[in-house]
Amino acid sequence: MIIKNGSIFGENGRFCRGNIDICGDVIKNIDYDKAYNVELQQKQEEVIDADGLYVIPGLVDIHLHGAAGFDFCDCTEEAFAAIVDFELSHGVTSIVPATMTLPQQTLYRIMGAIGQYAKNHASIKGITMEGPFISADKKGAQNEGYIQVPDITLFNRLMLYNKT
Repeated sequence: MIIKNGSIFGENGRFCRGNIDICGDVIKNIDYDKAYNVELQQKQEEVIDADGLYVIPGLVDIHLHGAAGFDFCDCTEEAFAAIVDFELSHGVTSIVPATMTLPQQTLYRIMGAIGQYAKNHASIKGITMEGPFISADKKGAQNEGYIQVPDITLFNRLMLYNKT
């Protein structure tokens, strides 16, 4: 695939017009300030003209409860798929779902469901546990009734459950 004529975000933190040659999941070459090479087009299956558009690396959302009317705590494949699709449609290629402060059994179910879904969806990079190990003084919208002092045994069980 070739992405041609785009304003490419470069290593220097600036945008510069150019073309990107991609093979599979690998960027093979980036040509800055060069006219699009017609010979490359003949070798490629797909050419995207990004004239007037910005070309940036995929964004990473490290704290995400949900999107598109769904929450990760809904714990359904439909919810996960809708959230992932929404994020991808906005340039977010990697996400870290966040849980709420909930009962232990609910957290086990959520961690397990996200872990299962993540096995086939590379965009999920981990899980942020917003609770139950948070300060009651800084709880925000979290349910104080489920806040606990840090417990490494419970944490390890939740992480193990996530990998099943």
